[in-house]
Amino acid sequence: MAVDCRTFVNVPERAGVSFGSGKIFPPGTLPADTATNDPTQPVDGVIPIGDWTTRGQFAFPFRDSVASFYSSTPTFFATQYYILDSGRTGLTVEGYAYFQDQTPVASLFSVTGGIGTFRGAAGDLRGTTLGTNVTGCPNFRAKFRLRAGSGHRD
Repeated sequence: MAVDCRTFVNVPERAGVSFGSGKIFPPGTLPADTATNDPTQPVDGVIPIGDWTTRGQFAFPFRDSVASFYSSTPTFFATQYYILDSGRTGLTVEGYAYFQDQTPVASLFSVTGGIGTFRGAAGDLRGTTLGTNVTGCPNFRAKFRLRAGSGHRD
């Protein structure tokens, strides 16, 4: 995944919206650390294979009078869409993230379903940040662990 900061609307306040997009690349394509790749362009001749979109809302900050009672509440809740094959195939995930100094430190997502060959998919998603791209947003690895027997069987 190469997230494109140019697409983001981000309002980091309680109930504030976050919406952004990026491109999906084949495994092993994106560079680690601080990189110069543009999310919309090929990387070493490899073109993106799909689109990624996230929409979410912030749960923090709470008022000081109640903040200590909600210390385990995630910072952010989101739905993400992994769209492949010109929209004919895709996966949806729902989850939450914890932030520290406006940087995600843990993201936990469950696969809520799919389209096309992923219809009926269930499982979870683990993300690992590789570094940043030229837009200042992360390049990250999304690893899906789909439950055996879930998914399309036509």
